[in-house]
Amino acid sequence: MGQLTHRMRPLTHKMTPLTHRMRALTHRMTPSQDEALNSQKEALHSQDDALNSQDRALNCQDMALN
Repeated sequence: MGQLTHRMRPLTHKMTPLTHRMRALTHRMTPSQDEALNSQKEALHSQDDALNSQDRALNCQDMALN
């Protein structure tokens, strides 16, 4: 179980630079592009929240097993 947690953590670290790169592009975008970007950001945040929830659940399982 702990191995899965360690494999998921790098995914969240990859999301952060992506969000920063997307922010850098926002000042050159049209309103519709900006809306699309905001939707993508929300999706990334949702994925990040889901990974954090899975991480917490796996940590609880790890503690229960140890």
